[in-house]
Amino acid sequence: MRRLLAIAAVVSVVGVVVGALTFPTDALVRAALDRVPLPDQMQLAFSRARLRPNGLRLDEVHIVRPGGQPALDAEWLRLRPSLWGLWQDRTGRPWSIVAQTCQGTIDVTIGADPRATPIKVALEHVELATCLPYVLPQADAYGRVDGTFDVEIGTGQASASTGALELRGASWKPGGPLEDAALRADAGTLTWRLANGRLEFTKIEASSNDFQATGSGLLRLVNPIDDSVLDLRIAVTPGPTMPPLFRRYLDAIAGAAPTAQGTRTFWIRGQLRDPRIIAAGTLPPARP
Repeated sequence: MRRLLAIAAVVSVVGVVVGALTFPTDALVRAALDRVPLPDQMQLAFSRARLRPNGLRLDEVHIVRPGGQPALDAEWLRLRPSLWGLWQDRTGRPWSIVAQTCQGTIDVTIGADPRATPIKVALEHVELATCLPYVLPQADAYGRVDGTFDVEIGTGQASASTGALELRGASWKPGGPLEDAALRADAGTLTWRLANGRLEFTKIEASSNDFQATGSGLLRLVNPIDDSVLDLRIAVTPGPTMPPLFRRYLDAIAGAAPTAQGTRTFWIRGQLRDPRIIAAGTLPPARP
């Protein structure tokens, strides 16, 4: 009898595994997507869907905007809801969403909170040149980003956030008066926190043979966003390979003369739509 029960158990397990592996996931997922519209009328396409113990995996994912412009391309996307969340309130939170995209990995966790939507994001080896065109098509930059940040979404906008990002091997062409001059940073760090409409940049650092820069500051957010008030201070020390056009641009900014090491501290303040830049000596602390 025990042997028969053992055989029956093995057969049952094999049946469940085979059933999961051969389940017609593609058809069900495509049917579900037809009934659940994406934000901003975007559309999602994929080559194959597979149901696994660690979640639903979609291969060769393409999300496009109504006009056909790509919003995201990923080698694969894995979705995993919380079974307890599905049982409790049918939301499936916390959700785990992982994507192999932009030559790296983006891991998103959407938490459960009745007051807001907490979101945690981890970036690993994400390439700016691949990802930036999805959100800033005109940006001309590359570099590899690693780091984490969390944000709390309430009533459709961020109400709180903290984060820390590390940048390696970066280059950016800002254009404008700098024309095609590229700003290069072998390493960079950005940390911030947001609360009560006050975005504080607690650390801004970048370094290369072109320049060394450190800074911090505040952005007081209002609506419309262009009316937000910026109060940013950045100390820049030119390096031996700084592009001549960039050096002339910094030298032309009015204000205090550089230190003996060639460092000038720039104070960027005013409304976000039209901030003013001056070079100053010892600056007063940023206003709370």
